[in-house]
Amino acid sequence: MNEWWLLSGLGLLLIIALIFALYPLRKYRLFLILFTPIIFLILIFAYLNFGSWFEYQKFIKQAKVISEVNSIFKSKNGQQDLIDRLKAKLKEDPNSAKGWYLLGRLYSSGARYDEAKKSYFKAYKLNPNDTKIIVNYALSLWELNQQKFNNEIRDLLQIAYKKNKKDPDVLAMLAMDSYLLQDYKKAISYWEKLLALLPPDSEEAMEIRKAIAKANKKIS
Repeated sequence: MNEWWLLSGLGLLLIIALIFALYPLRKYRLFLILFTPIIFLILIFAYLNFGSWFEYQKFIKQAKVISEVNSIFKSKNGQQDLIDRLKAKLKEDPNSAKGWYLLGRLYSSGARYDEAKKSYFKAYKLNPNDTKIIVNYALSLWELNQQKFNNEIRDLLQIAYKKNKKDPDVLAMLAMDSYLLQDYKKAISYWEKLLALLPPDSEEAMEIRKAIAKANKKIS
């Protein structure tokens, strides 16, 4: 049902209710003429502010955006359409760190890591304090390096870690790198910090406990 028909129906119901409520005061015509419109407006205002009308409108707009994005992804060249649209916006606003970051995410989701790296690099230059940008930039370099760590990737992860010591992605990558370098104590330290951020009964927590146990065996 169209929401404006819903509002019109509500208005009609209010008019009928006012007629019945004010009918006993029909002898006081001046009172009715002056106060009926005021009461009607107060009721409408109360509904709009306390009856979640504006929240409903916001929800409708969000649902339309989600529907449009889903329809684009379902199309034959959906992901490329989104990339093209975002690139067009970035031509208008090339200093948008968020825009370059989102473009990098789109490239990453399609395993286009070289293009993702370039987008993340631009985002990083524009906003070097955003941990998510740093981590995803490091991940793109890691993928391009055949999923191996190097000094550039390690430097980026340390920068991200100093900015946010509770970022799960940073902790997971640092733990993995430490384990591969056979620095098992440091790997355990990172995993324990990561474990503290996860629900105790989650599958991820169980896997991390297994990794910690494996690292402890290596130490012993």
